[in-house]
Amino acid sequence: MKLINTLFLATSLLSFNGTFALNNELNKETLHAHDVKFSVIVNNGGEVVANANVEVFVNGVEVSTAMTNELGKADLLVKDYKHEKVTLVTSHPDHGNDTTKNMTLTNGKFYYVNYGPVIEEVEKNPKEIIMDVVPPVNQTAINKANEEATRKIQQEKS
Repeated sequence: MKLINTLFLATSLLSFNGTFALNNELNKETLHAHDVKFSVIVNNGGEVVANANVEVFVNGVEVSTAMTNELGKADLLVKDYKHEKVTLVTSHPDHGNDTTKNMTLTNGKFYYVNYGPVIEEVEKNPKEIIMDVVPPVNQTAINKANEEATRKIQQEKS
């Protein structure tokens, strides 16, 4: 009985020590901060967008800002980045604003913002949309297939 109690106590102590060590390791990762340099490329369809303002926010606080060059590229640096989720806001007087939320930054990575072409909304009758998708039906072929199926069924019954 004494041996069982000793083994139980040793096992309990070892399991607590492992849990404690794991928690410490997670805390070290969370506290680790480093500078992150990355680039943002801004396009509008196939064209680059120069002079677009690119801002990076962490928890609602602006941590970096830059303007795109003639190639549509903005180089940014976030100091003491702790792997928080960021919001990337791109703005241009001719193209408006674009916001990308919940991003995690990676050192040396290129991020892309595409304003894209303006798509006009076209109002269509739902029946017209379906007719555009479904090909026309050959009623003669359907009638012929039904007649053959009926004939086969009658022959099997006979």
